Amino acid sequence: MSRILSIDFGEKRIGLAVSDELGITAQRLSTFHVEKDKEFFSYLEEIINQKDIGQIVIGFPKMMDGTVGEKAKQVQKLAEDIKGRFGIPVILWDERLSSIQSQNILREMGEKYTRKKEKVDELSALLILQNYLDYKRNRDE
Repeated sequence: MSRILSIDFGEKRIGLAVSDELGITAQRLSTFHVEKDKEFFSYLEEIINQKDIGQIVIGFPKMMDGTVGEKAKQVQKLAEDIKGRFGIPVILWDERLSSIQSQNILREMGEKYTRKKEKVDELSALLILQNYLDYKRNRDE
């Protein structure tokens, strides 16, 4: 069974998480640094091949009132580019408040999130994916 990859898109960092083979749990994968790392689509292709990715969930940053802002439009474009390039289904998943939830979790763990921004991105990707997996499992029951 193929895995699901989650992407928390940001202009400086992109958080990634991956499901287990059964699609039950999400695990943090890595953070892609836009300025330092190689081209994102090459990196993404490596992950798709190495992890046997069959679906991608991207955090969709709607505004609090549900409207689609500039960042959400960038995510829509990214989703279209991924579908076109890799032929993998892409789901846009409402991620409102996932970064705040991630910061709160790290704070509860005693981590200072201001110095651990990449952990926030990874944890946000994990939360996006785990929420999606839970939704999917509950829907199928």
